[in-house]
Formats: sequence, C-alpha cells, structure tokens
Amino acid sequence: MKGDAEHPVNLQAIARATLLRYGFLVEPPAAALQELARLVEPNFDHLGVKDLTGWLWSSIDNDDSRDLDQIETVRPDPRGVRLYIGIADVTSLVGRESALDEAARHNTTSLYTGVRTFPMFPDRLSTDLTSLVEGQERLAIVIEMLFTSDGGMTESTAYRAVVRNQFQLTYHAVAAWLGNQPSNESTVTARVLTKIHSNGALQEQLRRQRELAEALRERRLEAGALTFETIELRPELSPDGGWILKAATHNAATQLIEDFMIAANQATVAVLLSKGFPSLRRVVRVPKTGRRS
Repeated sequence: MKGDAEHPVNLQAIARATLLRYGFLVEPPAAALQELARLVEPNFDHLGVKDLTGWLWSSIDNDDSRDLDQIETVRPDPRGVRLYIGIADVTSLVGRESALDEAARHNTTSLYTGVRTFPMFPDRLSTDLTSLVEGQERLAIVIEMLFTSDGGMTESTAYRAVVRNQFQLTYHAVAAWLGNQPSNESTVTARVLTKIHSNGALQEQLRRQRELAEALRERRLEAGALTFETIELRPELSPDGGWILKAATHNAATQLIEDFMIAANQATVAVLLSKGFPSLRRVVRVPKTGRRS
C-alpha cells in the first residue's frame, strides 16, 4: 500500500475511522478521564495481602510493549514444581460500574489495528499505574499451580499479592538465548540479551520455565489437544514510503508463554468452580468417526 506526495496513505486515520464506523470508543469519555485524574497508587503497606516482591519475577513480551499484564516465575517444591503467574490487578483502581469500567466494557478488549493500539484502559492505567513494568511494585492476582514432573496439575489457587517485575524481557531475546541462536540484531534484543547473560539466577529461571512448559505441552498433546498455527501480520513503513506487511515469528519464547497461559486459564476455571462462580469456556468435542448410514 503506497500513496504519493499529494495523497499519502494515513493508516492510523483509516484505523480510527473504521473503529468509529463499527461503534467502538477510540477515546475515553470525559467522565472516565475525570476518574483517571483522581487515581493514585495504593498504599501497599496497608493492603493486607502477600508480599512477593522479593521473588524472581520476569515478563516476556514484544519489544515495544508497555502495557505489561503478566509476569511469571517457577519455584521448586518437594512434590514437583510450582508455577506462579501474576496478572495485573486493574480492579484495585477501577471500581465496578465506574465510568472507566463502563468504557472498558463497551470495547471489551484493547483494539490492535497494527498501526495503533486503542487500549481498553487509558495509557496512564494500562502502561503506568497497573502495568507490571520492571522495578515497580504493583498489585497482581497470582495464579499458583503445583505440577508433577510430567506436567500434571495437582493443586491450584488464586490470591492477591504485591509483586515486582525483576526482569522485563522480550520474545526475540529469550528465544535467541534459549535456542543459542543469533538474535534479530535490534538494539532492544541486544540490551535484553546482555541482561540475561549477566545474571545466572535469571538464566536458571528461564531453563526451569522452558522445562516446565515443554512438560505441559507434551501432556496436552498426549491428551489430544489441537494446535492451530496462525499468522499475525504487522504493517511496517518501508524506506520508500510505502507499507509492507511482516509476519510475526512463532518461537520458543512465545510458545512458553502460551503454554503457561493455558495452564493459568485451566487453574482459574478450577478456582471459579470451587467458589461457585460461573465461567465461559470453549469446548472442542471429539469428532465422530465412521459413516452415517
């Protein structure tokens, strides 16, 4: 897609107009912005929740991600290994049926157009006050799971905690390190690889995460799990002023996070069921075999 000097292609304007045409909010309503202006960080010392800030948490996301909603860590246990997934606790600042909540409910999710992301919550919330950015104390919902050595989940629970992301990592860098392969040579990847190479504890943590993720994946496949390969295209501006679509690569790091999130989703369903709360799930039934007579 390429314009000319008089009529350049403005993909951001096209994305915005398209969302408006289908009834999405592209800017927070005035009432939501007023609520946002009054928000302050909670006093972590008076919340009465677990303090897990000293644990070796890390996040793995895209190079340009600032709205970090997930961190993870694994810890050994006499009965196997425990996986902890920390999910940003937005509800600590956004009340139910508030103007911010209503605006988020309207769009349902952040809208990713490729050229611009229209966040479900304003940037001050999604990339600052609730984002699990490196080095900052944040509130999170922690999903705790105990797995046997072959990837079987034997326990799961969920609770609020104060956490601190110790290492903000990227898919490209973690995949390059796990596979001992050349990186994509970006400055972000180089910086993150330096971070990994200079910390032995982080290296051991990533090895343990990969080992657990592989066990979880193998167990799912043995149980008949279906795998779907999708291609995510992102527009990039070319040197000649045109736009090209580049496919995002699927690698060991993206697979690791997918494996962990599937486990966290399963654990969350179990917790909700144990508390008597309803949940929405997608069930893929086993195909019928044989011919109909």
